[in-house]
Amino acid sequence: MRTCTIRLAGLGATALLLASALPVLAQTPTTTGPGGTRREERQERREEVRAKLAVVRQQNVRRHFNRMTERLQNRVERLKTLTDRIEARIRALDQQGTDTTEAKAYVAKAKTAWQEAKDGVAQAKTKLEKLVGSETPRTVFEELKTIIRGIVTDLKDAHANLVKAITQIRGLRVGNPSGGNGASTSTATTTP
Repeated sequence: MRTCTIRLAGLGATALLLASALPVLAQTPTTTGPGGTRREERQERREEVRAKLAVVRQQNVRRHFNRMTERLQNRVERLKTLTDRIEARIRALDQQGTDTTEAKAYVAKAKTAWQEAKDGVAQAKTKLEKLVGSETPRTVFEELKTIIRGIVTDLKDAHANLVKAITQIRGLRVGNPSGGNGASTSTATTTP
């Protein structure tokens, strides 16, 4: 009986030791330095990496949209140059007394669309800065996409109107007061 009591006392002491060790095992302090734990260090490293990635993401977004707005700005400038050339051609035809009212109307529509595209590019640049510094970039991004789609539509409209203006003045040649297509009309002669 005595051995039985000793065994029970030994089991009780073992159970007591295990019960007191469980909370210690659950905490796993594993300190690596004065006042710090591995878990805290890993968390700090994660936060640093997240911050660096956020900065890199902002730089990538800014670079991408700057290239896009630069391309759109270049398209706007090319359409402006084309508009100026067409207007010079219309002025030359007007000096000859040729009717260019339709071509002028198309150029006016193209100028309106061109100006809207130019204003849209400026608006997109301000939205880009708002996007980079925003806490809710998805909503600002959707607004920016809408603005850029509008710019592209305006540029297409301006180009289409300039094409129509060119089509109207194509047959009207400078130096040809008859307004024909500039082809010479001669009669064929036969030599005997």
